[in-house]
Amino acid sequence: MSKKDVNPEITKENDESSVNTADEFCLSNGTIVKFRKSTGRDVINARQRAGSKSSLVGAHVIAEIASFDGDKLTYSDLLDLDVADYLLLEEKWNEFASGKNSQQQET
Repeated sequence: MSKKDVNPEITKENDESSVNTADEFCLSNGTIVKFRKSTGRDVINARQRAGSKSSLVGAHVIAEIASFDGDKLTYSDLLDLDVADYLLLEEKWNEFASGKNSQQQET
């Protein structure tokens, strides 16, 4: 497949250079979590999936932008995490999304 035949949205979404390694942390079982740089599209898609339950938007964004030992977890998988790990994910996402991590803004 030639470069021009590749869907740029898919390529951009899966681009490993968009993973911000400064935002790497571990869950209680040793799973390494990394957030890729998020976009407005991620938030809009998460809002659509969350529907009227705005408190679930963060979890949907996390499912979209996080990798767990290089793999993706679904929203449903996130809900099955140990509560301490889930709360850690929320805390790290809030820091990441608010720009408290200066590395995010450099990528």
